Amino acid sequence: MVNNKLAIKFPKTKYVLIQDKKVYQELLIIAEEKSVYNQVVGNLDQLKREDYVKAGEKFGYDYIVVLPFYATSSEFVDGPWSSSYRVNVTLRARIVDVKAKEYIYRQDQVEKGSSSDAFGNPSYLRAQRDGAKKCLDTVLSDIGIGEKYVADKN
Repeated sequence: MVNNKLAIKFPKTKYVLIQDKKVYQELLIIAEEKSVYNQVVGNLDQLKREDYVKAGEKFGYDYIVVLPFYATSSEFVDGPWSSSYRVNVTLRARIVDVKAKEYIYRQDQVEKGSSSDAFGNPSYLRAQRDGAKKCLDTVLSDIGIGEKYVADKN
């Protein structure tokens, strides 16, 4: 889902998006050195702007994009005709312009995802995915670079 939505916002004809494990590893090392790394959630969003710049400069990138999602709370609702999960999802979006050494975007977006089932088997994962999709749609429509992004059409 994330890669597809990023490809719409940043089409290959104008942008090159690279998922580089070397940059990811570098950010993990920096996070560990600064004692903000957690094996369960990673916490790369806890790094400072200069940490992203350092990693971007090391590998020659123009921008560093970090989009970690967190399920922050959930609720199971058992109704007379259906059951549902409601999950609050947070996207802690960080986009850094490496050359300018500044944030292009730094925002925490929180959305509620949900999943219902008339047979009593709602999916917690579907509810998380729904919340993540809403968060990402909002963030991508907010970002001033790339193609105009309309969540309803994507």
